[in-house]
Amino acid sequence: MAGRAAAYAFRGAFYSNFKTVDDVFFALYEQRNAEVQQRLEALAADTPSPEQARYSLESVVATMLRALLVDPQWVATRTSFAAQAQHRPEVASVLREHAEQLRWHLQPLLMHALELTGRRPLDSPEDFTRAVITAHLGAMTQSPLHDDPETVREAVVRGIVLGLTTDE
Repeated sequence: MAGRAAAYAFRGAFYSNFKTVDDVFFALYEQRNAEVQQRLEALAADTPSPEQARYSLESVVATMLRALLVDPQWVATRTSFAAQAQHRPEVASVLREHAEQLRWHLQPLLMHALELTGRRPLDSPEDFTRAVITAHLGAMTQSPLHDDPETVREAVVRGIVLGLTTDE
């Protein structure tokens, strides 16, 4: 009986904080964004200056992949909300805002990593970063279809980096 009372108390507290499933999702989404931002800050602090080292393309791709979350369940949830965004402007607005926060935090790390290889984006840094994020999410969305999804993700991101950058 005490367990049931605790469950009701938890449910009451839960519903007092979250009115809809969207509210729960966006709270989780903000938490995930904060985790990624912390990871990006740690990676940026760990990256050498251009005078210290010259990076290979493989090391740049590895840095990018370490920065991005690998969580197929999360990607499935996010993809579901992205599908809803097609018909729900309020969901689209929040997802766009969060995507831009991720881009804003990831972009300096990507640009610095490219600088270490002597490469630069063919287009704007913003568009390049969005393409890397899109490639990562696309590979993650397809991961259940592959025996080795990490190899696919690496190949997709490496292809984006090679295709959308040039030697300086």
